Amino acid sequence: MKKKIIILVSLFIILVVVFAPVKLAENLIPKNNSLIISGMQGSIWSGEIDTVDIMDWRLQEVNYNLSIISLLSGNLGGSGEVQAGDIKGNFSFEIEDQKNIEIVDVNIETSAINFEKYLPFPGIELGGKVSTKDFYAQLVNQKPVVISGVTSWNNANIDLNGKKWPLGSFDIIWTTDTKTSLIVGTIGKSKKNELSLDGRISLTKNGLLEFKGSISQSIDKSIYAAFSLFADGRAKSGRLPIKFKKKVL
Repeated sequence: MKKKIIILVSLFIILVVVFAPVKLAENLIPKNNSLIISGMQGSIWSGEIDTVDIMDWRLQEVNYNLSIISLLSGNLGGSGEVQAGDIKGNFSFEIEDQKNIEIVDVNIETSAINFEKYLPFPGIELGGKVSTKDFYAQLVNQKPVVISGVTSWNNANIDLNGKKWPLGSFDIIWTTDTKTSLIVGTIGKSKKNELSLDGRISLTKNGLLEFKGSISQSIDKSIYAAFSLFADGRAKSGRLPIKFKKKVL
């Protein structure tokens, strides 16, 4: 008799956990203005979110599957797939508390247009597709403190005053110096790069984005004049060093 009672109680507990309402998972999500989730539906284990707004990015039709191991340890972890909005793709995540979030195995794609808001000057339009492969990010208070992996900008181009310049396709390799908390993205060489653009992107823990690199002096005069506003010294060996900064976080 005791065994039957134990089995029935165990079965009841399992059914309660399996069909637990999504509200339980919703309570574990950090409460702040940088992360806004609307329209969660399904069970605590799997379901769909209508919209997720995070740091000026909107994700739509987000399917999620939660990990029982993470929930038993008091965290919120699992995997997700974004089907619409500013980005599309899949990823895994682990939310330890209200401040710490890890996002791993990020394989997403977005339009380069979405990065125009980070440019320090208006009038330039970005074209092409930006994607990541096996990307990793650790966020503290919704700010990245560790980033690693590769971002690809395919069929990259910029449009200035109605004229388009192709930049080719190239990779940005991301690393993080944990001692200084400096995140660095090194731009790889590409073919068909009419600006002969090279350099690196850095992001400080204070949210300051800096690009430092160079362009060829033999490019179109109008676009050379636009980039020369950000000259970082005199041209040398046929190349103009450029640098610009912008607060993004």
